[in-house]
Amino acid sequence: MVQAARLGESDELRFRPFDDTDKDSNIQDGDTSCLATGTMSYVEEDLLPGTYSYDVDDGEHDCFPPLTSCVGTRWYRAPELLYGSTRYGPEIDLWSLGCIFAEVLRLEPLFPGNADIDQIGRIFSVLGNLSEEVWPGCADLPDYKLMSFGKVDKPIGLEACLSNRSTDEILLVKKLLCYDPASRATAMELLHDKYLNEDPLPVPSSELRIPSKHSSENDDSPDEFHRDLNSDSDFDDFGPTKVSTTDHGFSIQFS
Repeated sequence: MVQAARLGESDELRFRPFDDTDKDSNIQDGDTSCLATGTMSYVEEDLLPGTYSYDVDDGEHDCFPPLTSCVGTRWYRAPELLYGSTRYGPEIDLWSLGCIFAEVLRLEPLFPGNADIDQIGRIFSVLGNLSEEVWPGCADLPDYKLMSFGKVDKPIGLEACLSNRSTDEILLVKKLLCYDPASRATAMELLHDKYLNEDPLPVPSSELRIPSKHSSENDDSPDEFHRDLNSDSDFDDFGPTKVSTTDHGFSIQFS
């Protein structure tokens, strides 16, 4: 049995936006995923909208391959990865979660870089330059001295990027998008953040409506969602599948 947790697809949100409780649920689900993987000392490495996290327990989680800096999708990649670090933990997932939440709020990617250097430049344009003041020890990153960027005198700031959002929403993104991994909010801290514990409260995952560009009576069903993936999914390569609802969303069983 493969459990699939959908984090949402921002391109479809433009056609059928989530309401506030939907957004709360998506950030809470992503946060819970980060907490689970972090508790097991396992790094998700590709936490991004439109992808799925598959939990397959084969009893062989004791051995992990050597870490590499080239993991995840560029737009959601943490600064330590962009600077070539191979020593990292679940904090990279928390950075990704911050990028995802910001994207859900503004309906477009926050840092859509077309190359790693461009990605760093886009981050700097919003958050300001990376320095020892904001991240003690950053000069020791493998590629720190190999790249040089002009000083950003007036960073755009997250407030400007999320100009139509509430103070609590902006603050939550700020807690995640910290240069220093040690300063990022932990998954447990986020689960207890007042934003997720005040009205409007997150709706249960089972009640979330699955956005679709297509109009159909079954738009919200797991089977319809699976059919929507036909254009870019390789699920069919595994043979017949059975999609069913669960307490946390849905599951896909490959025959």
